[in-house]
Amino acid sequence: MHLLVRILINFSGVAALALLAACATGPVAGRENALVATPSASTAVSATVGALPAQAIPTAGAPGGAATYVWQLTNLRLTPANVIELPTGTLAETYLLVGATTAPTNTLVKEGNFQLVLSAFWPKQDLPGQPAGKWYVKGTWTITDPTVPTPVVRQRQPPGVVTGMLVTTLDHDPTQSGASLTLPITLPLSRVNGVWSKGAGTLCLDPDRGGGSLTLVLERRDR
Repeated sequence: MHLLVRILINFSGVAALALLAACATGPVAGRENALVATPSASTAVSATVGALPAQAIPTAGAPGGAATYVWQLTNLRLTPANVIELPTGTLAETYLLVGATTAPTNTLVKEGNFQLVLSAFWPKQDLPGQPAGKWYVKGTWTITDPTVPTPVVRQRQPPGVVTGMLVTTLDHDPTQSGASLTLPITLPLSRVNGVWSKGAGTLCLDPDRGGGSLTLVLERRDR
């Protein structure tokens, strides 16, 4: 320590003070090994109806900030799928589910309209990328704020609209009534209310009871 003090004498006042402070405090404990946890778009998010509060997406700070949004689905109305028997399997298309959405607190869309459009395919035999015995499901989901005026010029990503994708594999036909569904959803990188965002979550449906929930973890991203 005495040797260190003698060395510091030869430094200018500012440099000596900086070096002495560094020696006294040392590195912050655990800083080198600290990890910042961020949600992955491929990670399924569990949803509990009415349990999670909606939060506002961060408006400041570096990209990567995430926020969780939860909408309750009510008054769900189902249009049965059009079932087509093909030589390769069974196709159920244009499964349409519409209803109302509400959020507990101020969010992307506090009150809006919900729409889900699905198609599902069940192959009779193994096909490339689609082994037999499973239902291969894909579709789109949309939440729309009816109070936002429709743009005069059609926009690719209009304000007041949140729309994403649904791609999954199930053991049973999701277009049949009598069973609730829990489906993974994604929101591809897009502008949501003026902010570039990407997300993943869970859509829980009970069409026979006319209700459900949609949970979305949205991450602010650089384009």
